[in-house]
Amino acid sequence: AHAATHLPYSVFVDSAQFAELYNEARGSDFYSDEVIEMYQSNADPDLYPNVNWLDELYSAGASFQRYNLNVSGGNERLRYFVSGSFYDEDGIYRQNDLAQYNSNINLQRYNFRSNIDIYLTESTQFSIGIGDILTSRNRPGAGTGDIWGYAFSTSPNVFPAEFSDGSASGPSWGTGENPYNLLVNSGYADEWNNKVQSVISVQQGLDVITEGLAGRIMFSFDKENESLMVRSKTVETFLALGRDENNDVILNRTREGQDFLSYSSSSSGNRNIYFETQLNYQRDFGLHSVGGLLIYNQSSFSNTGAGSLEASLPYVHQGIAGRLDYSFANRYFLEGNFGLNGSENFAKGHRFGFFPSIAIGWIPSNESFYTGISDVITFLKFRASHGYVGNDEMGGGRSFVYMSTVNQGASGYNVGP
Repeated sequence: AHAATHLPYSVFVDSAQFAELYNEARGSDFYSDEVIEMYQSNADPDLYPNVNWLDELYSAGASFQRYNLNVSGGNERLRYFVSGSFYDEDGIYRQNDLAQYNSNINLQRYNFRSNIDIYLTESTQFSIGIGDILTSRNRPGAGTGDIWGYAFSTSPNVFPAEFSDGSASGPSWGTGENPYNLLVNSGYADEWNNKVQSVISVQQGLDVITEGLAGRIMFSFDKENESLMVRSKTVETFLALGRDENNDVILNRTREGQDFLSYSSSSSGNRNIYFETQLNYQRDFGLHSVGGLLIYNQSSFSNTGAGSLEASLPYVHQGIAGRLDYSFANRYFLEGNFGLNGSENFAKGHRFGFFPSIAIGWIPSNESFYTGISDVITFLKFRASHGYVGNDEMGGGRSFVYMSTVNQGASGYNVGP
């Protein structure tokens, strides 16, 4: 659901109010009555601007649209599901109709998903799933935080959004920014992101060995690519000094600019390969229920857009996990878990850690004596657990922290306190 967010247009004073409050705070008439009258009349917006920056930069609303298509079907041997969607949302920035590019925020996203389940035998199921998410974003060349910040911090009377002849207004370097220039005269940036996800699995019932036993093998491959193209621009700006004998505005150039859009780009990506095999067991013996799970998994994550040798090396994990659980009459529970997990982020001989846990539980709402308050609290469960967990993230975004690092560019070292 999309909820409306109202912009605080009414919290801004206009130029006349700003001048009056400035005089009051200063204790003197820095702005004369004639100047304040010019602000109120809007007779000369080039020399006496009266700008509500939020109203100048932001519109009252924006449009969005979403389309979805789902198809599913099958029979006792095959089931399929195909889904596609498109989403398009515009930003609330106002645009200059004379601009040769669009600097408004825009998001477009295409989603595709396909799942197929094939029952090879009564106990064997083959599944494949493929998904793709393509996202395109457009934004101004300047940062959206800068546009918002200068919209709040720029006085309404310091300069117009632009002069009546189309010239760009703005202060000199280091003294602020015209938020209108940041929006429509700074260029634009396009971002593309493509994420492909795929998973293949085979599930096999093993009741021929013992009732309640099943196995599963799964392989997944995920790939993500992202690219950024920025076409930026610095516009030539002016401030008004007055009017000449022909009543034309006298403009003083405050910044040099360029008539073309410069170009820069960057790209990044990653790839993740995951393999898992597991055995599941679940069986009831009267009031007794016994279950178990044994999993082996390994993964390899690669940064395909890495900028260094260390960052380009795959990030590999490997582990075995298990669980045994028992319950009696769906009232009393006992569960034990373990994980033997390995990471190449540690030195040989220290790469694997053992992490056990145990838990007990009780559901008093399933007891016969609980009937008296069952209308007030329909379900009540107590559970206590204790265990150990591990983490191979050492901070700083570094891998292989056990290896010594030599900084050959260091200038020296300090001796003594």
